[in-house]
Amino acid sequence: MEYRQLEYYIAVFEQKNLTAAAKQLSITQQGLSKTIQKLEQELEMPLFLRVKNHLIPTEFGELVYREARRLVNEYKKTMDVLEEAKRKHSNLKIGFASNVMGMFDFELLMAGFKKEYPDISVEIFNETDFICEEKLLKGELDAAFCVGPFSSQAIKSYFLTSELLYVLVNQKNPLAERDVLKISDIGTNPVIAADSKNKGYMRLFKIFQEKGVTPNVVLQSSDPIIHLKFVERNTGVSVFPGHWRSFFSLSDSVKAIPLCDIQRRNLYLITNAGNENKMEIRRFVRAVCGDGQSLV
Repeated sequence: MEYRQLEYYIAVFEQKNLTAAAKQLSITQQGLSKTIQKLEQELEMPLFLRVKNHLIPTEFGELVYREARRLVNEYKKTMDVLEEAKRKHSNLKIGFASNVMGMFDFELLMAGFKKEYPDISVEIFNETDFICEEKLLKGELDAAFCVGPFSSQAIKSYFLTSELLYVLVNQKNPLAERDVLKISDIGTNPVIAADSKNKGYMRLFKIFQEKGVTPNVVLQSSDPIIHLKFVERNTGVSVFPGHWRSFFSLSDSVKAIPLCDIQRRNLYLITNAGNENKMEIRRFVRAVCGDGQSLV
């Protein structure tokens, strides 16, 4: 799913007509129609009922619209913050793991840092956990926000926040009668997990192994819409990070249940020990973590 697809979908949803939406977007109706069809194929769910010249959104289409609106607004706000931070030549490079979005208020953080240190410009890189760590060790990043733990002793980590892992189940699933779950309770249920490109999948698989359970992982995705659709069809369960709960609360057919027998998912700001004396990095760490934050 691309940002452009979301913008196009919002226009079609609000106009309820491909011709009017295409005119608004200054693109061809044929191109817009293909974009909507591709989005429906990716989500494997119909977004509109086509009645003569009008498009009537499905229930799932209305859910996608609400989330698309939220994501587009957040994206624009974030890009405004980042563009403002990049007005000058960047002298601080910060990595941002894609799977931590929602765990903290990044916009507020950057606004506070800019106010305190207006002379330091920042360049942001959005990568996976593994790539952020790799670039940090190579000196291509000055700091990064990632989920721990970390294997290299050259990485200094500053604890920021934590969250529980949850299991998303269909209300018809017997597990829905429980208020808390253990890894062993998942049993042979088909599982949709995080994308293996992110550390979350590797950590989850290791936890299952430590508990003596072999997970029946049938699908990997870092898209909450895919997780929700999978569980709404009652084709299995989803293991997901806690900050996704607000998204799943929109559906009455699923229930989010905390996993009680595993450690919380911890978010850290990490730096390269070899660059600890760089003034900009020390200032950024202080702005993010505070003067009294201890190293982990």
